[in-house]
Amino acid sequence: IKNDSHLECEAVNYQWFPEHFFQHWSRYNIIPPIQNPTPVLAVIPQFYSYYVLEDSETKDGEYLSPLLLLEDCGVPVNVDKLDIDDQHKCASLCYDFSH
Repeated sequence: IKNDSHLECEAVNYQWFPEHFFQHWSRYNIIPPIQNPTPVLAVIPQFYSYYVLEDSETKDGEYLSPLLLLEDCGVPVNVDKLDIDDQHKCASLCYDFSH
């Protein structure tokens, strides 16, 4: 949508997130109140860049949307199909994000 600042605001958010939100670790952690060890995963996708064309780069006044480049995170989670281990992984991400 022309003149929509949604992508720009999203890019600013990604720049302000703490570095550990993006990190993948090859270890396990216990994140209260969850009792079982869970893998330490990135909470959000990798943010690569936000790109906006300059007006001089467009042809004949056409609108070209800004680009927010993020990591492909795969298939969306279907909570009804998660086993107990996957439920703990998802819960640990929520707790990590909120603390």
